[in-house]
Amino acid sequence: SALVQKVIAILDGIARRKGLDIVVERDTELFESRILDSVSFVEFITALEVELDINVPDQKMSTQYFLTPGHIGRNFDA
Repeated sequence: SALVQKVIAILDGIARRKGLDIVVERDTELFESRILDSVSFVEFITALEVELDINVPDQKMSTQYFLTPGHIGRNFDA
């Protein structure tokens, strides 16, 4: 979906800034691959809200909703 592609672009930027040599794909495990951690997770949520105008409600502010880009697409695509 278009959302998943935009999510992947944001995550690619985070991975590059962290110096990770990872190609982010629809099924990339975001925490296992260390793209997302406690600090970059907050950065990522902010990017979703600011760049993609996605509201992340408090009850979805949990890593279980952000396991892979495809998972994010399923949880947040309107």
